[in-house]
Amino acid sequence: MLINSIHSKIDMKCKLYIKVESYIFRISSVHDMVMPVFLTESNNELYLRVFIEKNNMVVAMKNLMGFIESEERNNYYVLTEKIFDSNVKELIDALFKIPSVIMAEPSIENGKLVIEFRFHHNYSKKVSDVLSLKIMKPLFIDKIEYQPAEDILTMLMKKNEKKKISVIKYKIPIESYEDKNLIDAVKKHNVIVEIIDSYKNLDYFNTIVYSDDNIDGLTKIADNIYYTKIKTVMLEKLREKANSIGIYRDAIFGTIEGNYIVMTAFLSAYRAIDYMKILFSNSYELAGKNTVSLDIVCQLSNDIYKYL
Repeated sequence: MLINSIHSKIDMKCKLYIKVESYIFRISSVHDMVMPVFLTESNNELYLRVFIEKNNMVVAMKNLMGFIESEERNNYYVLTEKIFDSNVKELIDALFKIPSVIMAEPSIENGKLVIEFRFHHNYSKKVSDVLSLKIMKPLFIDKIEYQPAEDILTMLMKKNEKKKISVIKYKIPIESYEDKNLIDAVKKHNVIVEIIDSYKNLDYFNTIVYSDDNIDGLTKIADNIYYTKIKTVMLEKLREKANSIGIYRDAIFGTIEGNYIVMTAFLSAYRAIDYMKILFSNSYELAGKNTVSLDIVCQLSNDIYKYL
């Protein structure tokens, strides 16, 4: 099964514009700035990290670097600030617990924190329950968009028009993957698995399993769509290291071809090399040798769509 065959099975999306008081948000509002952010957790507190390319750095942001945590990389700056409003973390954590909810990359747009996610319509009530508690909070959620979703590749292609996205498709031997129950299920059925990534370094991954037929033993989301948790050191280390340097993964899918697991990751093009460095270093760390075989590393485009 290919990624382009799952279409709009996760068929709803929600976009929230949240008021947050901080230096970064005030400057974003004054200068009409749009910035992707990476959320991270430390001591049960929520922090945001803003990655700004040097050629896009306004004077106000440079002045801000003297007041908040900042660091300089090769071609961009990283600004880190704590989110003091506990409602933000409570909202994200509550949504993450709902089967089928998949978070998109957060951003700051004109002084607002934008949280966007996809989910299956069978969980609309659960999503609504979470939102209802936060919408009633004064001066918190400023705007909400709640509507049917396009398929994931269409959404990625739209994002690619604004910020270039790379596709990294690679193979690893099945024995590198510890969750044998899921492997057996994938082998028996025509299946593709979507890995739901998290800003937290948990000891499991929420996953959505798309199948051509029924699968026993997994939580059913809808016909031929299932939810399960998996545990695998390989992916956990990859997430932990990617989170530590703020590499956001727009989507991750997995399937099986023969004796190999095939993984496909989508992420910002300017972080692709950093991600591959982690991928290969994990292989040497866990197996003492390279077990990764690259299939595709390129920018997302219509030409590559048919191979995904």
